[in-house]
Parts: sequence; C-alpha cells; structure tokens
Amino acid sequence: MTDEEAAQEALIRWGERGAVLRRSLDLVAQGLKPFAVGKSDGVLFEPIGQGQSWEEAFRDAARQADSLLRRLRF
Repeated sequence: MTDEEAAQEALIRWGERGAVLRRSLDLVAQGLKPFAVGKSDGVLFEPIGQGQSWEEAFRDAARQADSLLRRLRF
C-alpha cells in the first residue's frame, strides 16, 4: 500500500479527520512502529493503530476497535 492509498483508507475509515503518519527514525528507535494510522485535527495526531507497514497499522487499528467493543459489551 502506498502512502497515498493509506491516506485514502484513513479518510474512508475515520472521515475528514482520518490521517496517517510515518514516524521519524528517532521515534522508531524509542520503540514505536514506523507506520501509524488514526485521526488528526491538523495539529495533534491521535494514533489508533501502528505497524511495520500501512497494512499492519490498519489491522492493528481494527484489533483495537474489536477489543474496545468486546469490553463495552461486558
């Protein structure tokens, strides 16, 4: 998936606030994964999923959402 495809997917999933972020090497060195997907207000970025690729980041976001739904049901 290209950066442009990832940005389009974020818009589909989260509307106009959907955003993607390639993290800098210093953040990756601190243990964060290089690709993050989530929401942004234009200033702050709220990560919802992260991974070693855009696809992995979107899968992580889906897992996070599923986990939250399971917790809300019980």
